[in-house]
Amino acid sequence: MDCSPTVTNASSNLSKAPVDQRIVYADFLFVYKFYVGIGSFAVATNIIAIVTVLSNKHMREKYGTFGVLSFGDMLNAISLVLAGAVRSSLIEANVYFPVNSFQCFGRPWPYFFIVGGQLPSFVLLFMSAERLLAISYPLIYRTYVTGRTRIISNAGCVLLSVVSLIVGICFSYLNRDICGSAACTVIGATGRAYGTFNYAVIIFLPFIALLFNCVGFLRAWRMNASANMRKELKKVFAMMVIAAVAVVLSAVPNIFLWGQGVYWTVTNTSTSVLFLGARHVTR
Repeated sequence: MDCSPTVTNASSNLSKAPVDQRIVYADFLFVYKFYVGIGSFAVATNIIAIVTVLSNKHMREKYGTFGVLSFGDMLNAISLVLAGAVRSSLIEANVYFPVNSFQCFGRPWPYFFIVGGQLPSFVLLFMSAERLLAISYPLIYRTYVTGRTRIISNAGCVLLSVVSLIVGICFSYLNRDICGSAACTVIGATGRAYGTFNYAVIIFLPFIALLFNCVGFLRAWRMNASANMRKELKKVFAMMVIAAVAVVLSAVPNIFLWGQGVYWTVTNTSTSVLFLGARHVTR
């Protein structure tokens, strides 16, 4: 389905001055260019984190999961750069027009939006569950949680994100007769059903991860007599802070974005700012 504006009356078109989208979308243009700057900074910082984790065997074994988390955040940041750069160029070229859902996947950022949004949430949940297991059942943790199981879990998180992306593309194809916005958000690119699932992953998993860490922290606090438990207390506290940051800067803004235009209305510029906060969380 072609959602681009068509000219039905040539004479009336000649009598009207062309719309300058740089004026119409001036607020968006400023925010999109800001996307590029903040996204580029996030890409650079996450690359440094990934290189640090990969620098030696000890770092890979001890902090490999943090490396996967940084990789997901890097994809998230790349989505900001791509969305900001391409949307800005479309506005400046005066061709920032609506497209149908499936055409959105002809643009690069929906792929990174989905994987970069969901992968960190899956990894954060796994890391938090690991900390709770280490505190609640230390013997089981020391017996079964090894470097091999962490590799399998990390690979599983990546696989879940990729499978979810494929499902999203299928939903996009099924909704190809529906016109969306030129912004090609996840809901615009895939439809309300899959978009809701995507937001559910991004919103609820950090909340669950925070709950796991709070429970683990309280249990470790009660049993901090041993040196090992005091060590676990520090670890779970660090994870609790990371999960709390994810909830405040990612999960909560995404609640507003999920309901935007359906259950409530936030101004366009405010929505873009919320989106920036929801996408950019350096964990």
